[in-house]
Amino acid sequence: MCAPRAHGLERKPTGNGQWRRATGVAPDALLGPWGTLSTWPSLIEWNDNRRVVGFAGLTLEPTRHQLTMNGVTLFAWCAWDTLFIPKILGVTANVESTCPETGRAISLTVSASGVTHAEPPGVVMSLPHTTLAAMNESVRANFCQHVFFFSSIEDGTAWTSRKPETIVLNLEEAFELGVRKKALQFGALLDDPHTGVDGSPTRGAR
Repeated sequence: MCAPRAHGLERKPTGNGQWRRATGVAPDALLGPWGTLSTWPSLIEWNDNRRVVGFAGLTLEPTRHQLTMNGVTLFAWCAWDTLFIPKILGVTANVESTCPETGRAISLTVSASGVTHAEPPGVVMSLPHTTLAAMNESVRANFCQHVFFFSSIEDGTAWTSRKPETIVLNLEEAFELGVRKKALQFGALLDDPHTGVDGSPTRGAR
């Protein structure tokens, strides 16, 4: 599984040792009392063999939101993830999704600096209000399942009108908010691509 700031993308489940070699950060360090994930335990997705198949929004398991990066196709837990994962990994992604209101196909090109192309041009995104307790319980069930792309502001508004406490953002707003959120969670990784969140050098560091 590709982790934040890994120096290559691989499409296969990852064990603890492989994760450590790829990122310089042991999963136990992330989950420990001082780890980034100590208050976000649902950010790691495991398969039945206790191997990592997803992390912080990026997964091997098929979802509505598909990303192709450096020739590797992966998936995202929600629409929002597709906007900031390319920045975390330092790549450009081709994103494919569908509008839940109309079923229309949506295509984006997302670089580290933002969305550079959208088809159709008026794509927007839903964003729900939720609580920290709900996120800790299950970020996917209580948050991700309410975050989608829509082919137009009209389609997004129609869908969110049936979902209390859910708003619509344009792509620029969604990207900027996502970058700020991930900076709070993974600031050390974003600031220095050669340093893990525990301060140790990642693979490829000099």
